[in-house]
Amino acid sequence: TSNGTPHSYYDGLAGLDTTGWTETDYQDEDDADNDNDGMLGWQENLTGTDASDGDSYFRVLDITYAGDSNKVSFFGSTAYGAPSMWSMYRSVNLTNGWDLINTNGIPVADGTNNWWDTDAPGTAPVFYQPSSHIE
Repeated sequence: TSNGTPHSYYDGLAGLDTTGWTETDYQDEDDADNDNDGMLGWQENLTGTDASDGDSYFRVLDITYAGDSNKVSFFGSTAYGAPSMWSMYRSVNLTNGWDLINTNGIPVADGTNNWWDTDAPGTAPVFYQPSSHIE
C-alpha cells in the first residue's frame, strides 16, 4: 500500500477474507479503522496488532511507580511480520510535551511488553508513551 503495508499482512488475518481484493481494497483497509479500535490498518501492521480484531491494539496496559525505577507495560507484538522498532517517551507535565528517553532499545515480546525506566524522576506524576516506528 502507499503506507508500506504488504498485502500479506491482510491476507494473513483470520478475520478477513481477501480473496479477489484489488489494490484499491488493500489501500482502503490500510486507511480505515474497520475494527473500531482507534488504529488505522497501517498502524496495526506497524505495531503487530490485528486490524480485524477490535481488542487488539497498541496501548499502555499498566504503569507501576517505584520511586526512580518505574515499569511500563504495553501491548504490541512482532506478529504478522511487524517491522517495528520500539521507543519510549516520558513527560512530567503533559502540557510541555514528551521527551524521548529510549529509542530502538526496547526488546519486543509478543503481547505484553515490560520496560523499566531506571532513571525516572522521583517526583510524580510521570507519564509514558511507547512508540512504534520504522527506521
